[in-house]
Amino acid sequence: GLGAVMSAAFFGNALVGLALGHLSSALGGARRTVGCCLAAMVAGYAALAAAYAPDASAPQLGALPFLGLSLALSLAQFPLATTLTALSTAAVPPRLKGTLVGA
Repeated sequence: GLGAVMSAAFFGNALVGLALGHLSSALGGARRTVGCCLAAMVAGYAALAAAYAPDASAPQLGALPFLGLSLALSLAQFPLATTLTALSTAAVPPRLKGTLVGA
């Protein structure tokens, strides 16, 4: 059910987090990673919108495809958020980073 999908999303995001450096290198750097994640999210949300549009002629798909697409979207959202955080933190000069935890 829903709990299993949420657990799978957390586990998948942990694995993506462990491999984020390799993933970013394979995609061509942080900025390309952001672009690829955004493209994956646009495609995923477009698929969700098309699959679950309130059209009377469309077949009812149920919850499983929605949960699967939501899981796939979470695997794009996590590296996007992490990479954007890293890029924005890197843009702050070192002398202004005094309020960061661990700095």
